[in-house]
Amino acid sequence: MESKRWPGVVQLGLVVVIVVVAIYFMRAPSVAEFDDVIAEGAATAPGVNVIAPLPGRQVVSVELTGTVRLQGSVRLKSQVHGRVAWVSPKLRNGGSFEAGETLLRIDPEDFETEVRAAEAWVEAQRARMRKHELQGQLEAAEFQRENPGQPVPAIVRREPQVERFKARLDRALARLDAARLALERTSYSLPFEGKVVATEVAVGELVGPANPFGGAFSRDAIEVQATIALDDLASILPAVGRPATVRLGARTFPATVERVSSVVAPKSRMATLFLTYADTVPLEDVPPPGVFVAVSIHGEAFDNAFVLPDAAQQQDGSVWVVHDGVLRSATPASHGRNADGWIVAAFDAADGVILGSVPGAEQGLAVEVLGGAGR
Repeated sequence: MESKRWPGVVQLGLVVVIVVVAIYFMRAPSVAEFDDVIAEGAATAPGVNVIAPLPGRQVVSVELTGTVRLQGSVRLKSQVHGRVAWVSPKLRNGGSFEAGETLLRIDPEDFETEVRAAEAWVEAQRARMRKHELQGQLEAAEFQRENPGQPVPAIVRREPQVERFKARLDRALARLDAARLALERTSYSLPFEGKVVATEVAVGELVGPANPFGGAFSRDAIEVQATIALDDLASILPAVGRPATVRLGARTFPATVERVSSVVAPKSRMATLFLTYADTVPLEDVPPPGVFVAVSIHGEAFDNAFVLPDAAQQQDGSVWVVHDGVLRSATPASHGRNADGWIVAAFDAADGVILGSVPGAEQGLAVEVLGGAGR
């Protein structure tokens, strides 16, 4: 019985061996696949993109975001009491006015009467003083006739009376000046060019020093405030007096850095620049307080300098250049930045400055230049 089982076991074993061999060859890679594996495992030079910078004159600038603000405003008050007789169309919210331009008139009748009364009082005091001067001259002449060669006493010349009435005349003249000044103030104006914020006044209304009727601000009170990082500030020092450009939409306005904050914000560690618009910018065109604007501060100009894309700068401030197909590290002298990129002193860029990072980058690593451009 046992001799009959052996042929069946052998046959079963052969079948198992055949199946195993078939599975092995089905899963084994082809010759071509082995070639691919070998190719993938082989060392290849990483591809890089480069730029060939061109030396030239470059200007450092700093791009900031600013806010138009007011240093302060004034409350509109008449310096004299009276009833409003006329209101300028410019004395309305948003109205612009020139320095010294009449914005409101108060009924001048009472003030004109006061001027006439003061003028009459001046003439009365002047006449009294003149009377004593003439009387003193007559009495002095009589004294000399009666007392030849003797000095004329002051009392005879009526000098005390003349001085007393001269003081009265001075007071009368001061009263006249005050009356004329009050009459001038019935024409209300401001000593600066500016804009009206709001008004609450109409013809027939009573106004006076204790009754504000609106608010306004001067052109000089408008400024742009922009925060700036300390590194950026260092690139444009000295900052005060630097020319700048303020942009609102498609419009641009020349400006100047007037001052720098005396302290740094404790949380952000940033300083603040204060800018004023050029006098050539019409007040009507100046962006209103409260809006956000873009600000460009113009710094020093450098000759024989490169402007590199931000992607060229490595973490330590260096750049990679390609020289005869291998990496070389360079650390250029940095001048700052502008809207086009990073400004550095010109250096030997060899076959080009690499943009971006290079995996496994090290001095002497072989690379393949995939593309490049001039700048």
